[in-house]
Amino acid sequence: MTPLEQRTIDHWREAAADLGFRFVAPFTLEHAGETLRYPGWLPQFSSPYGMLIITVESLDEQQRLMDAARARGFHYSCMSPSDDSYDRDRHRCAQRLGLGILRARAGVVYAVS
Repeated sequence: MTPLEQRTIDHWREAAADLGFRFVAPFTLEHAGETLRYPGWLPQFSSPYGMLIITVESLDEQQRLMDAARARGFHYSCMSPSDDSYDRDRHRCAQRLGLGILRARAGVVYAVS
């Protein structure tokens, strides 16, 4: 894991603590006889199995991680690792994270307009 990926994970952890959703990092997935590593898992987001975060730059590696996630019922989000600090503006952050989906699936009381 690169220092930039670690900072990205730290920002997700901070957002999870601030906004009240679960974030597990790192997350590993067994697929086709190998252990694949994802920077994070958001169990309350997107699909019944949750959403995996993918930050690798290689398109081939991204595809491999996406295929494995899809095969196991996970949704995923590919994003660049970020050195940006966590935005404590809850409304703006919730919009970026799509917490309307989280609210609907997990009963979190947080309005997103």
